[in-house]
Amino acid sequence: MKCHIINQSKEKKYKEFYPLIRKYFKQTFKTLELTGNYEISLILVDPERIHEINREYRGIDRETDVISFAEIDGENEFDFEEEREENNVNNQESV
Repeated sequence: MKCHIINQSKEKKYKEFYPLIRKYFKQTFKTLELTGNYEISLILVDPERIHEINREYRGIDRETDVISFAEIDGENEFDFEEEREENNVNNQESV
């Protein structure tokens, strides 16, 4: 099980919530009885960035509170690795 929390927003206060987020990740995996090679990522972004992602990947020209992307067998419309590299993400924690 791999869990990633990536903060691309300007807000640094989110870091105080990382332990709680990790707890929910772990509980979710346990409740769903997921074992093996599973991964979940949470990327925190500013409203402007979520607006851009909505427009580019969903054809929605506005911000929303949440966007989710499923990855099945390594195929995904949204490239998380590319997103991390493009934004030089240094504020990443894994559990």
